Amino acid sequence: MSNRIIDFDASNVDVAIRIGKGDWPGLRVDFLMRQAIAPIC
Repeated sequence: MSNRIIDFDASNVDVAIRIGKGDWPGLRVDFLMRQAIAPIC
C-alpha cells in the first residue's frame, strides 16, 4: 500500500484504487462507490 502515484508504464502494476476527488492528470478515473464516514465513540 502506498500514497505515491504509480507510473503504470514503468511498473508491473495494472490497477490502482485511490480515494479523493479524482484529479490525477494522465489517469482514467472511474467512480466505484460513495463512502460514509461516521465518528464512533
